[in-house]
Amino acid sequence: MRAYVLDTSDALELQRTYPDSVFLYNPTYVLSKEQALFAAAVACRACATGQSLAKKLAVEFLIRLSGERKIAQAVTFGPAGLGELAGVIFLDDRIDLSGLSERACVPSPQTVAEKYGVDVADLQNAVYEKMALVAL
Repeated sequence: MRAYVLDTSDALELQRTYPDSVFLYNPTYVLSKEQALFAAAVACRACATGQSLAKKLAVEFLIRLSGERKIAQAVTFGPAGLGELAGVIFLDDRIDLSGLSERACVPSPQTVAEKYGVDVADLQNAVYEKMALVAL
């Protein structure tokens, strides 16, 4: 698995080309690409072991990433909420990414805290804890 931040137009084209191998998310709501990769790994594991909360793997990824069991809230982290940039998780390492240029995205701690409904003081622990509680 690999994670990148790309122009939204490039990300949407990759999703159209590889619909089963690409997850999109709003990078302004996520602490880091590592957090998104963690959510993708947990979603894949949940689907493989029959513990998923959603029927589609891409939706399971958004549930795990957002820490929200309600799909309507989880999908706000996905493609519908994208601005100029899109976070992209590539499940297949064989996808050719030549010609794409990664973009910088430094999310605001306040924005992330508000999106997750947690305190900014202990942001990383609070976000990962919320993600973990989805499984309970």
